[in-house]
Amino acid sequence: MKRWPRIVACAALLAAWHVGALAALTAALDRDRIAPGETVQLTLAHDSRGGDPDLAPLAADFDILGRSSASSLRIVGGHISSEQQLTLTLAPRRSGTLHVPPLHWDADVSPPLTLVVEAGAGGAAPPATPGDSDADSAAPVGIGAKLETPRPYVQQPVMLTVRVRTSVPLSNAGLGFEGDADVIVEPIGKDSQRTEVVGGREVQIIERRYRLLPQRSGHIELPGPLLEAQIPDPRGVDPAFGGLFGRMPIPGFGAALRPLHLRAAPVVLDVRPRAVSGGDWLPARSLTLQETWSPDSSTLHVGDPVTRRLTITAAGLSAAQLPDLAKRLALPEGLKAYPDQPRLDDQAQDGSSVGRREQDVALIATRPGRMTLPELRLAWWDTQHDQARVAVLPARTIEVLPAAGASASSAANPTIPGATAATPPTAAAPAAAPAMEALAPAASAAIPPAGAAVGASNWIWPAVTATLALLWLATAALWWRDRKRLPPRAARPAPPSKAKPRSAAEALRDLDRACAANSPLEARAALQAWAAAHWPGVAPAGLQALAQRLGAPALAEPLRELDRACFAGTPWRGGELSRALRAAAVGSTPKPGADPLGSLYDESGH
Repeated sequence: MKRWPRIVACAALLAAWHVGALAALTAALDRDRIAPGETVQLTLAHDSRGGDPDLAPLAADFDILGRSSASSLRIVGGHISSEQQLTLTLAPRRSGTLHVPPLHWDADVSPPLTLVVEAGAGGAAPPATPGDSDADSAAPVGIGAKLETPRPYVQQPVMLTVRVRTSVPLSNAGLGFEGDADVIVEPIGKDSQRTEVVGGREVQIIERRYRLLPQRSGHIELPGPLLEAQIPDPRGVDPAFGGLFGRMPIPGFGAALRPLHLRAAPVVLDVRPRAVSGGDWLPARSLTLQETWSPDSSTLHVGDPVTRRLTITAAGLSAAQLPDLAKRLALPEGLKAYPDQPRLDDQAQDGSSVGRREQDVALIATRPGRMTLPELRLAWWDTQHDQARVAVLPARTIEVLPAAGASASSAANPTIPGATAATPPTAAAPAAAPAMEALAPAASAAIPPAGAAVGASNWIWPAVTATLALLWLATAALWWRDRKRLPPRAARPAPPSKAKPRSAAEALRDLDRACAANSPLEARAALQAWAAAHWPGVAPAGLQALAQRLGAPALAEPLRELDRACFAGTPWRGGELSRALRAAAVGSTPKPGADPLGSLYDESGH
């Protein structure tokens, strides 16, 4: 009977010791040695349900790629205890012997662990250089980076080629490479794939190109490109099938996958500053400046457009870095330029970036004469020979002839092709003068001199004259008879006018509709019709003359944009022209008794 108290005491001590043992925090790695790019699983087991472990010490040597948790209940000696399990997927940041430090979970501390990472993984590789820094070729998966040049100039694009080599299939693969405020990183083109035989085994090579644009000079280091994927795990099958089939893999069914986290060597740039100060800074391996003319002729007529195409091609620069040459054209007086939208193109050639900028500029002469376009110069920096160079387009002389079919007076005030000009009634008589002068010699040759004797052969002319007079009288008599038969003029509807609106108000409404529809040709015709109705007989000959007549400098630019849209095909918005015309015409001098802008409403007030 005396032994029972001792047995009960021993049992209580054993239960308390077991419960204390359960309170300890345990840690375990699924492997103690891994290859480059492989991951390892760390399992932490704790009996408490409260709080979370402190995982911050792992950040020194590991990246946490994933986590999963589970909990269970245990009854030991009548005591109920719970166990919480946390599984972490860790990717080493370097090779060599790594230590998993002790981790704190509530008041408990896990034991330290050791992991050996074989050489060639992660940041153990040397920085990216002009050569290929591919990882260990013996590993099933490797990644490397090839830099075009490690010492570029500031704002000089540099090509970086990232190569992934694998002898095993990759699942859910992703390749990432990001820049920062010091270097802009842009992917170029599409990935290329090929198959090679390395060391007697077939491997797949995947290449991706990036363009690096350094924004400052000095030493710059970027983390290497990162490959994240899943590869087959030869140690077993998917855990979902492990309970049914054990560790024996079934071909094509339930194959186990393990994460892959492989980073290439850091990308190091030693960026040189600008070699020249001020002006253009275009560091390139080569740069060419070209031009083409359409039509390609040294002569043109007033008002006829000619297209000058300017092309810049630079090896080692992107198209966005090339300047706008249209803004640098120095044009002589009497020649106007209307540039079109540029066309930009970037291509990868021989491991480098080639940028191309192409732009058309329409040139139109406003007066005849000999005009010389000065040479066009573009400074750039030759990165291959480290010296400044200048691309030059030579000067070009153009002979401008008067407009085809125009008189000497009209050549001084040419109109733009495709535009409809409102001709004042008083200008009709001078236009007919050349035709009358051309007929004068023939008439003088047919009429004999005064006092000359009329021979027997000249009787025909009086007869012809008499016949023509009789025909004219007969025509007049028929016209008078038909006129008597016609109804009164008030009873006949007036034919619609096609030349211009009936009044300045109608022309203004046509202008408003054309501006609202953004139709430049219709707006120009309506504007000239309004001017003809507003100043009958003395309307201005052109749009710029209209701005001068109104005395409105603010109207000059909208009218130039209208000109550009009519014969250069540029996009046009009519709202600004409509507003500017109304503001300018308020102070103009109209015809007597008329509203300066015409009535905006009809007689009914609508």
